[in-house]
Amino acid sequence: MRAGISIARYRFYGAKAVINIWSPECKGDQFSASVIRLASGPGTGDTNGIYVGWAVSPGVYGDDNAHLFTFWKGGDGSTGCYDMCCPGFVQTDKGIVLGDDFNKTSYYGGIQQIADVHITQDPVNKDWILSFGKEERQAGYWPKELFPLMAGDAGAPRLSFGGITMRGIEQDTSPPMGSSYKPDKDVRHSAIMIQILFSGNYSEFRAPFDYETDNILDNSKCYGLNNYGKTDDYGYLITFGGPGGTNC
Repeated sequence: MRAGISIARYRFYGAKAVINIWSPECKGDQFSASVIRLASGPGTGDTNGIYVGWAVSPGVYGDDNAHLFTFWKGGDGSTGCYDMCCPGFVQTDKGIVLGDDFNKTSYYGGIQQIADVHITQDPVNKDWILSFGKEERQAGYWPKELFPLMAGDAGAPRLSFGGITMRGIEQDTSPPMGSSYKPDKDVRHSAIMIQILFSGNYSEFRAPFDYETDNILDNSKCYGLNNYGKTDDYGYLITFGGPGGTNC
């Protein structure tokens, strides 16, 4: 299930957002995450793509904590993996560990723990660089050779921001997303992404215009989405999440 926004009007060479971190309850093979996704197409089959954010996945990480999450898919859609579980991502900063768990997560109505995430394509060598924080501390990069469908000036034709959940094999219940509550007017009550920016056609990073985004909400019974657009306090803002359940 998905709740967020997508943009598919340009060739994208970078994306940024500040994401608050939650630890929704997941069991077995259930999966719940907040991610930025750059990809060569809309699906998950023969596409190339990069996902970055946080995720809770007992099946992947062996616990129910929130983890620094990345996933990549390359080649003809048959290669890729989580974090550094296979050759691909080149780590340049040993102090940032993909897959590491977060010591603190957000509290409903209280202190919000955040991650400032940046994905950019190097304009010279075309590798895809991952960095964090306002100072854009570089964790490493995915070599351009991993993504033939996003090579050179092709960039990534698809860009999305928001939440993703998956139920486990032979499970009929979808897990919570974000705080486990649907969003309301208080940004401390749900998953958020603020200061959403992108670089299209090698332009400078900027916030989307309202007409450039499409809202994605696969099931309004289980999840919610508020797209506030550009705001004075938070830049481009979306809030999303919900309890999940058996009707998803």
